[in-house]
Amino acid sequence: RKFSHRASLQNHVKIHDNAVVDRALQKISEEVEQAHAQLEEEEELNYDDYNEQLEEKEEFSYKEQLEEEELSYDEQLEEEEEFSYEK
Repeated sequence: RKFSHRASLQNHVKIHDNAVVDRALQKISEEVEQAHAQLEEEEELNYDDYNEQLEEKEEFSYKEQLEEEELSYDEQLEEEEEFSYEK
């Protein structure tokens, strides 16, 4: 079972009647939740950036491969032309 700060703070609030402590704990709980949400958002952005970079790399590799094939084909044509001229 996963430990939950919020649940532990809620249990504390139920048990103790100190309003000042309860407000402070509630504020801390909200700040922690905001920090967790921000971290999750940053992780998603990092994951999206990584995927975008990977797609760009794959696209570049594909273009590079096409260029190499085109160059290879051009070289092959040149060789065939040279061979036909030699005859």
